[in-house]
This record gives sequence, C-alpha cells and structure tokens, in this order.
Amino acid sequence: LERQFDIDDAAAKVIMPNDLTTAMKTARKAVSQLPTQLNTEELEEVIVELRRIHQMLFERDRGPRTSFQGKHQAFQPVISWKAFQ
Repeated sequence: LERQFDIDDAAAKVIMPNDLTTAMKTARKAVSQLPTQLNTEELEEVIVELRRIHQMLFERDRGPRTSFQGKHQAFQPVISWKAFQ
C-alpha cells in the first residue's frame, strides 16, 4: 500500500479522493477485474465512510466530540494514512 499511495512520511500523509483515483488506476493496470472507475463524489463518500468506520471501531474511547467538530469533520473527504491502513 505504501508504494501504491506513494508514502514518504506516513505520520503526515492523508488520503484524499485524488489519491484513491491514482491508486485505483495503477491497480487497474495490474488487475483487469477491478470495477469501473468511481467519480469524485463516490470517492468522497468512500473516504467519509472509511473514516466513520475507523472512528466507530478505534476511537470510541476518546470521549464525545462537540457537535461542531463532529459535523464539520463528517463532511471532510480526507482520512489519515494511519486510519486508512
């Protein structure tokens, strides 16, 4: 995955829709059975859902977030590299 997503500094890396697009194009060249390319909106939804799942499973003990933080972060189509892994 690190090679697929061109990771130099794992602590600072975040995954955005364009990163997924690039990785999927590269993977599609190697594996012809991958589904058709997703559009930007679909990739944003994928990232938001991956982040939601990560928070639900790994961050539930961090305590409640304020309603502003939760709403603001919920619509950001970005996920940390660590959470993505």
